[in-house]
Amino acid sequence: MGEPGSSAAFYLVYMAYAIHVRSPDFKPSDMLVGKALERYPDMTTKGCWLYAYASFLNDHEEKVVQPGWDRTAAAQRFFAANQLGAAPVRGPLLVLTGEADETVPFALVKSVVKKACGTGIALSFRSYPGLDHDPTMVKSTPDQLAWVRDRFAGKPFTSNCAGLPP
Repeated sequence: MGEPGSSAAFYLVYMAYAIHVRSPDFKPSDMLVGKALERYPDMTTKGCWLYAYASFLNDHEEKVVQPGWDRTAAAQRFFAANQLGAAPVRGPLLVLTGEADETVPFALVKSVVKKACGTGIALSFRSYPGLDHDPTMVKSTPDQLAWVRDRFAGKPFTSNCAGLPP
């Protein structure tokens, strides 16, 4: 994510903001370049996701990050504090993903789910072949609602960690 051609590069502006908030010595310019750095002040004060998305809508070919930004001490602390699938959770999780997701790649989600299962996190994982990020959220709504209804109704939860595909 964040390399030329990425449709989700704008998320990196938000990541730079998050790292800066946690480590004030980390400057957005330690990570961002070009239009991403230019847009940082507006994106972090004037808008939300739709603003950011629209801001990068036609700029998929431009470089977004400095080489090596992810090896800075601040970035490493941020990554360590935000490892997905490592910390215990209080209840079961529902994890849904599109197999054609360009925002949060399917392989990444699958990897995090396997890690979470390996640490004993109870979860139900379901993927949707051929769907990108937003269509998955729409098409999975019936599954989401059924899962939540079952939890509120006190129906027993069964993790499908054991049956995950490789």
